Amino acid sequence: MGNAREFYVGASLGGGSIPTALIVIERIIRDIKEMVSRPDGMKKERVRHEFHYEVKKAERISGMSSPALAEKFSEIKEKLHSLDGGSHKVRFVADVSGPLASEALIQMFKNKRIDFESLVIITTMEEQHREEKSHKWKVPRKNLVGVILTLFEEKKLVIAQGLKDIEALAREFTDFDQQKIKQQKNQTDEEPWREKINDDYLFALAVALWESERQGMPCVIKPPRMRKPHWTERMFRDGGGRRIR
Repeated sequence: MGNAREFYVGASLGGGSIPTALIVIERIIRDIKEMVSRPDGMKKERVRHEFHYEVKKAERISGMSSPALAEKFSEIKEKLHSLDGGSHKVRFVADVSGPLASEALIQMFKNKRIDFESLVIITTMEEQHREEKSHKWKVPRKNLVGVILTLFEEKKLVIAQGLKDIEALAREFTDFDQQKIKQQKNQTDEEPWREKINDDYLFALAVALWESERQGMPCVIKPPRMRKPHWTERMFRDGGGRRIR
């Protein structure tokens, strides 16, 4: 279908008294024309594809039972799938590093036809790897944050205008201490979950972007800069299209 759109829903799963953060991004494929050299020295035009992203929705969900949470995700899936009368692709990915992200909770989502493309456990290891015969991945924190930094610096990531909770999302970026990306001596391979309670939006967005890049044409992740990121102000000032209510 010509008007089909593609959405990724990233979630940092909580449950009970711990909030669940949810981020919806839209992936947009853009054709980039460029001139390249042929073996004979002549130039020819080539079209390559790039993924660009727009954050369409940010929501922090608290005080909701596990069945109610699964039901809410199901409603979000249906709304995105049929948005503006279309028939769109909707993919889910979750940060399951938290203590309440149990197999029982994941099964509740499956019962509502929410099949997560990947279940991400945030670690401080150097390399990411997938558990055998599983959708679970152990992914270094630096990789997840690096995806956000790289896509923004390449002007491939914007925030929809009028986004609910935009101030909270911006605060998480500016408050994020990138020194924590460094692996510390005597630290276990799994990152302590949510060192600050307000980093859940950050990682909900990160896992959504990471999954999209993993499935398609991954960006080359640049080493994160070990200082406060001035780029956050530009990200939230420039903005993009309209948000999804």
